[in-house]
Amino acid sequence: MKVGEILEFRPSKRATRRTKNRIREHGPSFEVLSIKENVTCLGSPGIFLVATTKNTSDFKGGKESWTGWLPTKEIEVVK
Repeated sequence: MKVGEILEFRPSKRATRRTKNRIREHGPSFEVLSIKENVTCLGSPGIFLVATTKNTSDFKGGKESWTGWLPTKEIEVVK
């Protein structure tokens, strides 16, 4: 994985409900914004993503893309 790549992900077998929900609700296609070895909020290595879909409310009557961290051990690259 490299920053700037657009990839499709699926949850790994040991993924938490949060990771499964994020991929189901906003994926499977995401752009990689950052990769870190230790993400404080996760307590593990993580990847910062932005969804290519616009499913999240912008609270102004429109939609915007989800952005957030997912643990790298909980995701698998499909493409």
